[in-house]
This record gives sequence, structure tokens and C-alpha cells, in this order.
Amino acid sequence: GKLRTPAGTAEEIRAQFSSALASGATEKIKKSVASSGVKDTITGYILETVVELGKKLCKRGAGVQAKPEAEVKAILEKQLEDLLRGSALDDAINPLLGVEGFNVHQDTPTEILHTVLLGVVKYFWGQSVYLLEKAKLLDIFQMRLDSIEKAGLNAPCLNTEYICHYKGGLIGKHFKSLAQVMPFLIQDLLPRTVLDGWTCIGELVVYVWHTEIDDIEIYLTKLSRTIEDFLNVTAKCAPSILISKPKFHFLVHLPAYIRRFGPAILFSTERYELFNHVFRLACIHSNRQGPSQDTCKVFARQDIIKHIATGGYWFDSVRKKWIQAGDAVLNYLDEHPEQARLLGIHIQEPPVTGNVFIEYQASWIVMSITQGTGQLKKVTINDGQPAAAKPVMWTATRCTTLEVSQPVRNAQYREGVSLILGNGEKASLEGHIIFNDPSTSHTAIGRIREILISNSNKAVNHVTIQKFAFGPVLHPSLHLPTLELMEHEVVISPQDIVCIVNIQHDCVKSQCTDTSQCRLRQERTKTTRTKSVIQHKSSPFYLLNAYSIHNYAQIRSVIPPSLCETSLRVDNAAEVRLAAARQIREKKTAKKSGETPDTELSSALRDVIADVPAVFDCPAVK
Repeated sequence: GKLRTPAGTAEEIRAQFSSALASGATEKIKKSVASSGVKDTITGYILETVVELGKKLCKRGAGVQAKPEAEVKAILEKQLEDLLRGSALDDAINPLLGVEGFNVHQDTPTEILHTVLLGVVKYFWGQSVYLLEKAKLLDIFQMRLDSIEKAGLNAPCLNTEYICHYKGGLIGKHFKSLAQVMPFLIQDLLPRTVLDGWTCIGELVVYVWHTEIDDIEIYLTKLSRTIEDFLNVTAKCAPSILISKPKFHFLVHLPAYIRRFGPAILFSTERYELFNHVFRLACIHSNRQGPSQDTCKVFARQDIIKHIATGGYWFDSVRKKWIQAGDAVLNYLDEHPEQARLLGIHIQEPPVTGNVFIEYQASWIVMSITQGTGQLKKVTINDGQPAAAKPVMWTATRCTTLEVSQPVRNAQYREGVSLILGNGEKASLEGHIIFNDPSTSHTAIGRIREILISNSNKAVNHVTIQKFAFGPVLHPSLHLPTLELMEHEVVISPQDIVCIVNIQHDCVKSQCTDTSQCRLRQERTKTTRTKSVIQHKSSPFYLLNAYSIHNYAQIRSVIPPSLCETSLRVDNAAEVRLAAARQIREKKTAKKSGETPDTELSSALRDVIADVPAVFDCPAVK
């Protein structure tokens, strides 16, 4: 459509006031608002007052003639002048329309926290939970959420018990985590249209939370395609929600704002919402007599401490000069990084690739890392307590079976359980990674099968990887690359590992139906309470979670070009939208007349729209 301008919007508001002074003002203003979408809340009460007065003046009573139109107009103009209190109409209209250098229509971008996470994702979550409860499948959903692979997601807010218990009171961080795993959980529990909606949400969340955009045109084309597909899927699930919830329409404008301002995360309020916790704590730790004043004092003291500890100057009124703290104070934060973190100062040294955790032959692990050196603090505890595993000879490792040449004669190694990567992440034994395959000179996906640590310099020398192979096509319902674990293994160095990655077991294809009981932990101690988890079968079939926000760029780069383009969930978009519009009109007509819509017509419309008609036309979860 045509882009609006502040001048055009102000002109439309002035036209509405002109209509208010004439006869038939109510209908004229109603049509103007409906056609243009312009309604000024600042002057709204003035406009309503003038319109109501015009109705009374034009109303004919018993034996009382209506006032002439010219007289009515003069009275209304006088009333408008009184309401404006001598000011001009342009001065009363929303002042944002007249700010120089600010375009209220183009400089107020769509906010992704409330539009995406607390908007469309929340709507789909509420209705999905309703369907799960209605079908008595919420227990299965909870068990699957407990059994989901969380490594590589960087999503700490997947507390299953909390999510399922407080399903109606979740916040943005929960929806952000759920959007990355929901398709795996509801694959065979909910109708296909709902699953298509969640797969679109998975794609949308990854695109929206991009931190870097290499090619803006390609990116916006893919984003717009995903948004259109998501809206079409929503039209199949519940057409009425598209017109009752404006946040679905806000998505259409998101690409234009990204083109204007850059990645959407730059104008997201998500990071500012985190400060609500700080404000709350400041109010709690006060006598509640003056919470605003107490909060200001807390922040002022913290800023003073930060200013002094970071080398800031202040004026000494006694010595009449600017001074700063001594060396002992200035070096304090360098020696106490935890205190620096509490002040909001992040002092982080670059990680050293190959830092390790030693595997101990015990039911629990004691470990310590000397940051930045790759050295390990040895733990030797006698009397049956945990002790470091004994070194193994080169001939007893997996590398020997792979015909890797022995680096040093009679070399001894220790078996590790994890190592630190170059980007600071921790890769664990049996975890999944993206690595540079030296045999093909391309990146690949693999599972860590062995970590060998030199017994002499305590650094990781060799990592054995079992490779995955991509399937020929995307998964038909999840639209994700399929993976098959091969027997082929390779040995690489820690520097060849790019990052960790989230991979999910294909439980539907592998028919993982068996469950087992797992003891719950409370404060890192096992309790007698148990929970049910899925027992995965030892099948080689997996799915690459391309809906993961963490390391999205590396995930996209490792996927073969033939698998990068997902198919549209709705390939007959025009037909679906026309049918959805007819269904909405039919419902409105039936509601006004108090009759039930024609059964034959409704059935035909539903066949076009979805296999499960109006699947979301139901109450949301409370």
C-alpha cells in the first residue's frame, strides 16, 4: 500500500473535525476511521464531545423544531473553541505528528518481544495446550519435554514442571525456548495444521533473532515468505484470529522496519525487560515507605561504586582538585571478576581451545579449571573417595582402531568428558558438534566419541568423531534436515571443532514408546520422587534442529544447498484466504440472525480450509 506521512495523518484528523461540525457526523467519522485507520486518542474526547452535542442540537422533540444547520454549526464551532481553550487545532493534535525529523509511521518499529513471543507464539501455545488437555495428552507432552535433548540450545528456560504447571502464566523467555522445540513434541499429538503453524514459528523466530544480516535482500525475501506462509497456516487454523488479534498483521510490516533499522533484535525491548527484576529487588529490600526514593538511592550508590572502581574522577572539596581511587581499589575488579559481574562489568578472557574436564571413576565428578591455561587441578582423594582415572596407553584408544599414527612412542593419555571450544562453549562426550572435516575440507556434523588428553601437558590432543550423513530430502512434516549416524569415525584436533549443535532423536520414525523412571534432583541431591522419561531406541535416525537460535549461522552453513529451502505449508494461499473470508462472513451473518450456518456450505468451506475445521476456535488456556 501507499506509505503514510505525518502530514497526511494530520490532514485526516482535521477532516474528521470538519465532519463533526456537519450533519451526519457520526457515520462520516465512523467511515473515515474504518477506511483510513486514523484515530487520534489525544483529541478523541474533544471530537466525541462535539459529535454528541451536534446530535442533541439536531434532534427533533415533541413540538420542538430542529435548529437550522448554520446555527448548529456556529454553536459547535464555539464549543470546539472552548474545548481547545484558545489553542489552534493543530496544536491540540498528537504532537508526535509535528516533531521535525521524526516520522511516527516509519520510526516506530514492530517490537518482537510483545508481537512475536508474547503475541503470536503465546496465542498458539494457549490453544495448543487447550487441544492437548482436551485430548488428555498433556502428560505425554510433559514426558516428551522432559526427554528432549537440550544440549546446543542455550535455552535454560525449559523447566518442564514449571512450564506445564504454570502453562497459563509463562513469559517471554519460556516462549522463546518453546518455539525452538515444539515441533518435536507435538509431531503426532496435534493436527497437521497446528504442527505447520509451529514449524513456521520455528523458522520465524530464527529469522527474527538474527544478529547479523549478510545479504539484506535475500534475508527479507525469506522472512517475508515465512511470514506469509505463517499467516496462511493461521487462516486454516482459525480465520477469525487474524482480524481479532492485530499482532498477526503487525508481522507484515516487520520486514520494512528491518530494512530501515537493521536486525529486529536491535529495537527489541527484551533486554530492557530484564531490568524489571532489578527494580523489583530494589523495592523489596526497602521499608516500603518510599519505594521510588529507595530505588533511586540504591542505583545511585551502585553507580558511585562503579564510577570509583573503574577509575572515575571526583572533585575533592577539601583539596580543591579532581582525584581518583588508589591502585588497590583500581585493581580490585581485575582480581575479583565476580564482583565486577555484579556491577554489570564483564571481564572475560578469551577461552583457550582444549581446556578439559577429566573423567573420574566415581558416581560424581570433582573438577577444577585454571582459566586460560588448559591446565587441570588434580584431585586425589583416598579412602574410597573419587580419584582421577588412570592414564591409558595409545594402543587402548579408539584412535588406534582408526589407524592414526602414534604421535609419541609409549605415550599415555587420559580420557576426558568435555572440552572448551574456541568460542567458549563446552562440548561434552557423546555430544553433537559441527566440525571441519579434514578428509573432505567441508564442515560436517558428528558425535564426540572420545577425548584424549595428553598426560604430559594436560591439553586435548585428539578428539574422535562419529559422523552423521544428511538425508536426501527434508522431513515431510517437520521440514528439517534428517540425519543418519554412520559407522565412519574420524580423528580431529580441538581447533577443528566449530561449535556445538542441537540434534533431536527421530522418535516417531524409531517408534520410541518405552518409558523409564528417573529420580528427581532437588538442590543437586537425588530424591525418592521419580518422573517418566522416554527411553530412546538405539536407532541411527536423527533430526537437525534448524529452529535453534543458538549458532544459527553455523547451522545454516552446514546444511547442503539442496536442503536449505523449505516448502510452503500452504500451496493454495489464494483459495484458502478466500474460503477463510467467506467463513468469517458466514459466521457473522449467522451470529446476527441467531441462526446456525447452512450445514452444506459450512462443510464445503471447512474442507477447503483445513482437515480439522476451526481448530483454534476454542477458549485459550487459563
